[in-house]
Formats: sequence, C-alpha cells, structure tokens
Amino acid sequence: MRLLPAVLAVAATALIAGCGGPTAQQASDAAPQSDWPGAVIGTEDVTVRDPAGPSESATIRRVTYVSKSGVTDAYARVSASIYIPRSTAPQGGFPVVAYGRAVAAPSPDCAVSPATAQNDAAAIDTFLRAGYVVTVPDYQGLGNTTDNRSDYHPFLDSASAGYNLIDAVRATRKTVPETSDVWFAAGTGQGGQGAWTVNELSDDYGHPVLRGTVSVSPTADLDGLADAADTGTLTGSQVTMYVGYLATLAKEYPGQFSLDDYRRGRVKDNWNLLLGCNPNEDAAREAVIAEINPDDLRPATPQALTLLRGYLRKTTLPQGPAKQPMLVLFGDDDPRVPAAWTQRALTRACAMGDAITIREQPAPTLTDPAVLEWMAARAADGPVPDDCPSFVADHPLAAASDPQPEVPPSTAEPPPPPAGPDPTVSATRGSGAADMSLISGWLPVTIQAVAIGALVAATGWRTRRWRLRRLPLALGLGAVLIAASWWFLESQGWGPTYPWALWPWIGLTGLAAAVLVLGWSGSPWWRRTVALVTVPMCVLATATAVNASLSYLPTVGMAWQWATGKQPSQWIDQTKLRAMQQEGIRPARGTVVSITTPSDISGFPHRNELVYLPPAWFTSNPPPPLPVVMVIGPEFSTPPDWLLYARGLEILDEFALRHRGSAPVVVFPDTSGSFTNDTECVNGPRGNAADHITKEFVPYVISNFGVRADAAGWGIAGWSTGGTCSIMFLVRQPEMFSAIVALDGQLGPNAGPKNQTIARLFGGDAEAWAAFDPKTVVERHGPYQDKAAWIGVSQDVPTTHFPAGNIPLPPEALADWDTRSEEHAKTAGQLCTLFGANGIDCSVVGYSGGHDYASAAAGFATALPWLAGRLGTPGVPAIPLPGS
Repeated sequence: MRLLPAVLAVAATALIAGCGGPTAQQASDAAPQSDWPGAVIGTEDVTVRDPAGPSESATIRRVTYVSKSGVTDAYARVSASIYIPRSTAPQGGFPVVAYGRAVAAPSPDCAVSPATAQNDAAAIDTFLRAGYVVTVPDYQGLGNTTDNRSDYHPFLDSASAGYNLIDAVRATRKTVPETSDVWFAAGTGQGGQGAWTVNELSDDYGHPVLRGTVSVSPTADLDGLADAADTGTLTGSQVTMYVGYLATLAKEYPGQFSLDDYRRGRVKDNWNLLLGCNPNEDAAREAVIAEINPDDLRPATPQALTLLRGYLRKTTLPQGPAKQPMLVLFGDDDPRVPAAWTQRALTRACAMGDAITIREQPAPTLTDPAVLEWMAARAADGPVPDDCPSFVADHPLAAASDPQPEVPPSTAEPPPPPAGPDPTVSATRGSGAADMSLISGWLPVTIQAVAIGALVAATGWRTRRWRLRRLPLALGLGAVLIAASWWFLESQGWGPTYPWALWPWIGLTGLAAAVLVLGWSGSPWWRRTVALVTVPMCVLATATAVNASLSYLPTVGMAWQWATGKQPSQWIDQTKLRAMQQEGIRPARGTVVSITTPSDISGFPHRNELVYLPPAWFTSNPPPPLPVVMVIGPEFSTPPDWLLYARGLEILDEFALRHRGSAPVVVFPDTSGSFTNDTECVNGPRGNAADHITKEFVPYVISNFGVRADAAGWGIAGWSTGGTCSIMFLVRQPEMFSAIVALDGQLGPNAGPKNQTIARLFGGDAEAWAAFDPKTVVERHGPYQDKAAWIGVSQDVPTTHFPAGNIPLPPEALADWDTRSEEHAKTAGQLCTLFGANGIDCSVVGYSGGHDYASAAAGFATALPWLAGRLGTPGVPAIPLPGS
C-alpha cells in the first residue's frame, strides 16, 4: 500500500490534538547552556539543624542544581545538602563524597525516613571526620528545591540516581570552592545502586576524575523482583519496594503500563498506604502487608511478566563496564536485596573486566573502618584488591544464571519495551489525554460515530422535495468526489491500493458538503450550525480512519507534537553540539542534531535534516570514526517521522544501551523537499533528490561529524519508498554504500505504469529512467563486490538466502518484473534472485504485521544488529544474513 493517505491523517492533526496535550515527560525543550547539568539554581545556609542529622559539620548548605532524568533525558531540578567538615581544608582542597541515601519508596515522605536517618547520619559523620565534604542529593522528585518546583521521583531508576549524584558533585564544586578534584560516590540500597551507576556513567557524562565508588547492599540486580512477585515469595520489605517501582512505572510510561495488571485485592485497596513512609502509619502498613495474598501482586499474564522484566532489565546493573575500582559490601541478612541477587550482578560486572573489592559480611555499613582505608588508598590513586577472579571461581551458580548475550535476530531475546507509546494500547489504560490512542480504543470510534450522527442530523427528513430531489443530488455529489479523488491519486502515481476506509469517508465528506450548500436555504439556525460542523468532522473522521490503517500518529500526544513542532529533549542544533563537545558532556543516550546541508550542486530545496549521534560518538574530541546508517522513510513524510512515529529514537537508544553506548551514526536525509512531493529519490522534474543525497548530504555528514568515508562503513535502511531508494543507491553508488535493509520496497521508481513513471519522474526521458531502474543498472554494471542486502517483507514468509555469485540468469527468470507491484513477497524474491546472481549477498526476511509504521519499526529493530555488525560498529559482533 502506498502512503499518500497519510496526508489526510495529518491534515486533521491539529483538531485531534485539541483533545489534549502531551504529558510533561514526553517532550521538553532543550535547556539553554546556562541550565546544563550541574548548574546551580540557588543556595542557602542551614541555620537550624536537625538534632537527628549529622553533627560533625562546620557548615550545612542547601543547593538546588540541574540534573537530568535517566528515563527521558529531560532536565530536572534537584536539591541537595552539602556538609563541610570542621577541619581546615588540606592543600588542594577537600575531597568530595557524593552520598546516596537509601530510599524506601517514591513518595515525598520517603526521602528521609526514621528507619534510615540514623544510618545516614552515622555514615556522613564518618566521612566528615575523615576530612571529606559530603554532598547528599535528595534525588529527582524528593526534597524541596529553592524554586519550589515539583517532579516525580524515578524510584529505582539507576541512571537517574547516577546522574543526580554526579551533578551534585558538580554543583558542590561551584558552591564550595575549597574542594579538590578527588571525589567518590558511596551509598546504601538505592544509594548503593546510584554509586555503582556513577562508576559506569562518570566518564561518559563528562566528569571523569572519579577515584572509586562504595556500594553497600546495592539494589543492583532487580530481576529477582519479577521472580518473587510471580512466585508469591516477596518479603515484607520487598513488597514496599515492588509497589513503589510499579507506581513509578505507571508515571513514567502512562498508557502502556497498566497498574491493574500487577495489583488487586488488599494491595489495590490500600495502595496509597503502601506507598507512604509516614512512621505513624507503620503499624497499619505492616498489618496490610501481613494480609496480602500472593495473587494480589502477581503479574496477571505471562505478557505482563515479560513486560515487567523488560523494564527491570533497563535499570538492573551492570549496564556497562565501570571506569574505576569499586568496593561492594553485602550480606545474607538484607530483607530487601538477597545476597544471591548481588552475587549475580557482581559476576556480570567481573565478566566485563571491572575491578571490584568484594566483602560479603553480616550487616555491612559505610561506617566500617575498611571503607575509609579503601578510599584513602584510592584518594592517593593507589591500588586496591581486585577480588573478581576468586569471587567468580567461588560462585559458579551465579555465573551460570546470568542472562545470555545477544544472539542473531532469528533467535535473539526481544529487547526491553520501548520508551515511546505503544499504538496498540487502548486509551482507556492511559492516564492522560496525550496518551489516548488514535489507532484503537474509544477515541477514533467516537470521532467517526459523532461525524455520522452529525451528518444524519444535518441531513434530516425535511420536505418531500428535499428527499426526492436535493438529497439524491447530494448523494451523487458524494459519489463524484470519490471518483474525482481516485482520479487525482492515480494521476499522481500514488496507487494502486489504498485503505478501504478512505473511500466511504471521502464520499460522506462530499455528502456533508453538499448537504451544507443544498440545504442551507430554509433551514433553521441549529441545522445550519450542525451542517457547518459536520464537514470538518467528516474530514477528521477520514483522517482517523486512514491514520489507524497506517499507525502514523499513534496517540493524541504524538499528533499534538507533530502539529506544534515540539521536539524531545534529545534534539539539539549544531551550536549546542559544539558547546557539548567543548564542555566534555557525554550523554547516556543518543543525541539528535538538526543540520542544514547545502543545495548548491543539486538545486534541491530541502528541509532540515537529522543526525543521530550515539553515546560512543562523544567519547573523544575529535570523535571516533563510526560507521553510518542512512535511513529513508516513505513518501509523504518528514525527516523526523521515522525517529518519532516509527520508534526510531527508542530503538536506537535501546541498541546503544545493549552495546555500552556503541551504535552507528544514523542520518535522516530529506528526499522529497515537502510533504507531498514524491521524488522517488531520483533526479527529475520533482527535484534532483539523488544528487542532493550523494553530492551534498553524504559529503556534509562525513566532513562535519568525523564518520567513516569508505563504502564498507556506510549502509542504508528504508521502508516503502525508502526501501526502493535504498535499493537504487546500493546498485548505483557501490563506491559509497555496502549494505542495505529494504523493508516493503518496490523494484524501482514508481509513479504509475512505466510510461507514466517516465513522464512524471523523468520528464519523458527513457534513458534517465534506465539510469535509475535497478534491474537495468545491475545488468549494465555486472558483478558487484562485498555488498549485502536484507530485503524485509511485512508478511509471514520463510527466510530465504541468495548467496552472492556470478550466475547468468535466463531471460524468463525475471520476465514479470513489475516496478509497480505491491506483492512484496514476490518482488523480494525477484530482487534477491537478481542480486545473488550479480555478486550481492541477499536474504528475504519476513516480519509480521502490515504496511504501517509500527510493523516497519519491528522490521528495522530486527535487522539493526545485522546491519550495525556488517558495517563494523565497535563492540557489535558481525553476524551472517539470516538463512545463510
């Protein structure tokens, strides 16, 4: 199916978006440079001390600073307390400890609980007596910022805790000038998790002078929470931790994480009580926990359990190798984190090459003298014991139970769930207007039902003359509009198949317009008003029906984002990118840079284009020469569409996360110049799109982003028309590209039958058409070297591999070659037959779904490990084409 009908879906975006706006976490404007992580928003000295708090400080200072969420990468304001020791600062300044508190739950009253305050005070006093400045963040969403901003707390999210701790040190150095470059992170429970994460993030987040981290009973391996909930073996302390995590997920992923899949009975009835930490309610809370039935917290379905595991694995440690030595203390008497969970995390970290001093002992604490001894050795940049070899040898069961590494797509475990909205989730499960589904659920049905009701009311029974003369004429005009629309679409070559709902709604829209005009005279004011409203309602209903078939705009929030041009916080311009490089900022997720490329050679009027830079790109300045994937979307689209509506941003970030920040640079050129201009990536009357890509866009990316310039380091991925474009670029520019992923593409440029395609796309020049026809180009070129193609089909078809060779094909092998055919399984086989016979390694690979954004996203995610490995992405293993 061709994608012109998406025009109709987008035309009504602004009206659809009127139903609600995006949630706060969906998008946020990029912060200005003065508001970058670690920037100090406000400070105040504490004059009235808490008698139960630390007692060894000379001064306590409250600070509000900028950090960011590990869930959305949006900037957040966090508060912290800075404790300055009574001793005189040594030469070079006080070393700093970023202290992570143990937090029981995400509610504001859990920031500092009596159960942990005593331990916190003892640990902070221990560090103060040893001559450390101690900075204690309240974490995002907890504590009181100086500007009284409120936010939710991403409970148990390891990246958020790590960012908050690192940025607290940045803010402390700006607030307390008598500090040195030497710093540590230490904490217990969630604070221990945050300290561990600091060790993984510090270099990549632009604060590389860390000396080490100390974690006591860290909530590192959280996969066990899902097991315990499923088997009904959660301890009382784990119940509150589990409930807090579920509540956080519901806030982080509204509309796709349903709390009622995980809670019922006594838990649901006492939800707010279980989330709180008010000591006056402890007895009631403990009574409820004692009465909980295992089924009250058991995931409702295997799918719900799988979803939960996916989220837990996004925060479970390790996520990557540590940059400095670690000290980890744990015991077998922790009611929240069993020793076996910590052992699993340690085994995986050791396998990554981490240097860890491991102490397994009863009731470990940060006040243990061994902690200060270890820190003193690291402060002097001295060696500390690495217990990994002996620990792994003593814990073979922990190693055996580790998750398996990534394998080729045909057998790989699905990646964690996407951070973006799931278009298949009904809006009734959402928690805000922005998350209401435009694909399924009540909203699109209601829009269409209201439009039909309004049309019936506007038409009415009226007079005999109305029923016998004017109403038949109105019906005829509706039919004429259907025929005219068909003619127009076909005249532009935008066929041959369309969503079935398109035609009845075009007819009803024509009927509504005719009823408005023909029935205006003599109608009462209310009927005229209804008739006026009915026309845009029918246009809106047409848009929702077609949008549902394409999954273009999954939610109201996405529609609003499209209509307003609002962009996620990961979007920046090149000025901001240069500033990030100068400051040494190393984001944990990818960064999307908007670029303006030249057009002096092609004369092609294009829109801003995009470059996705993975975290690995920021590891040095100048950046490492990474390979590049060029992604081309369908006709009738914009460069950001693939990132936003096909989950491209989430897919790329998840891929980088699984490969320690490594992924290809992914670029998104503009091949059409405007939403309705279908160039098919050729040079012709609609614009010299091919010259723009090969002579302007690619050289610009190479010269401005330091990526690889050789063909072996460049690949293309495309869907629909983008798939066709990728095929053409591979065979026409073998000196520039080496591998492609073509999803539901066609056999060549298409704007109707061949004679019409030549006329519309090439101004009637048959030789110009031949220069872009893949079959003609391949036959003229002869055998290719070191090229590969993954041809995806949105159907359940068997995987078939066509090895590269040099085999003359009989004329009948490709006799029914049809560049207009939408039989994707058939054309994929024909294309691989042609490719395989001419030296291009090729596989036909099916992916379930249909010709829509959601299915294309799944196909791209499946093919990405192969394409990234094929192009030589650092840390990504090369795997063969499926079926080979």
